[in-house]
Amino acid sequence: MAATTARPKTCSVCGATEGTKLSSSLPEVLVSRRDLETMADILYYTNEYRRQFGIAELTENTELDILAHLRAEEASINWSHTRPDGSNFDSIFTEYGITYRVKGENLASATYRKTGEEVVEQWIASPSHEENLRREVYTKIGIGCCQGSDGWWYWCQLFAAN
Repeated sequence: MAATTARPKTCSVCGATEGTKLSSSLPEVLVSRRDLETMADILYYTNEYRRQFGIAELTENTELDILAHLRAEEASINWSHTRPDGSNFDSIFTEYGITYRVKGENLASATYRKTGEEVVEQWIASPSHEENLRREVYTKIGIGCCQGSDGWWYWCQLFAAN
């Protein structure tokens, strides 16, 4: 994941005042160091799970990380694979001019900050989310997380392939 130190600023939902800016032409998203560690753990445990089935590892993509962070923020407002404006989750790709042939999404939430391993275990325990983890067609992944204004934590994985 490409990252550079950001000037002090506050993320609208995460509240991170010091952290890391994900570099891209997309909206600026600040992510705390702790959230970056969780995101890295989610990538690690997702790929570890895929390896158990002989499925190729996913490559993390900065643009998808930003979209996943935005979707985690949206899920904190409207807990659904439907966006707050009523459109399907994948309309975020179109909104930012990002084109992939195949797209998928996993969302998770909890009243406390889970570890990356716990989040992946939560997805594995859900048949539809587990199916996304094991879809061989996916080659790229973006991971985002935030704490909503309700105090809950939200995580998003966006999967994609050309």
